[in-house]
Amino acid sequence: MNLFFEEDGAFKVGTEMSGTDSACQVELPTGKRIKVKRSHIFVTYNSPSPAEFLARAQQESEEIDLEILWEFAPDDEFDFKTIAAEYFGDSITPIQQAATILRLHSNPVYFYRKGRGKYRKAPAETLKLALAAIERKKKLEEQKDAYVQMLIEEHKVPAEIANKAIELLVRPDKNSIEWKALNEASDKLSCMPLRLLLDVGAIPNAWRWHVESFFMINFPKGKNFPENLSKPHREAANTVRHRPRH
Repeated sequence: MNLFFEEDGAFKVGTEMSGTDSACQVELPTGKRIKVKRSHIFVTYNSPSPAEFLARAQQESEEIDLEILWEFAPDDEFDFKTIAAEYFGDSITPIQQAATILRLHSNPVYFYRKGRGKYRKAPAETLKLALAAIERKKKLEEQKDAYVQMLIEEHKVPAEIANKAIELLVRPDKNSIEWKALNEASDKLSCMPLRLLLDVGAIPNAWRWHVESFFMINFPKGKNFPENLSKPHREAANTVRHRPRH
């Protein structure tokens, strides 16, 4: 008998060699033998081989439509075999059962794990917000990749990076895509971020870097005096100028 089970947080397959009511000894495709609790076993089958079974289950899993699977799922907690039967129908195969739990488990935005083999679908509003956040993150990642490509392949500096070149070096926001792009491009080119910014002209020359970085470090509020700064009174100035000596 072949088994599809969970062990150490990963889904595995193997062949049962011997066992009791509570556990069994399983031989993995690698030849290694391990002890598996019966409660960790999700699917039992005769063929195909364990390695082929897992490969086909993973492929089948990628083809499962997440939106439809979410629609089919009840609002309450459910077992993976229940939703698998809803999705594939009564003639469901062991491979399809395994594919279903793989799909459920790998998409925690859509489905919350509530126990071994048990899940609950995310509320509609929560799912909507989570998907929107994922889309925003995806667009930021695409923008970062575009910056990196521009810095490395085109040897040009994006305006968003050029406008804050000194700031990115003196007090960078390491969560910003500008910093992430600069840092990634520098790593790929095996150079310091300053060297890269000088090479692409974001900082005209070393003198400009030393001067501008000095002012940003020592005068973070700006180089000019405040506009509302009051002028010294003439009498006070004369008093200081003509102070008698003792």
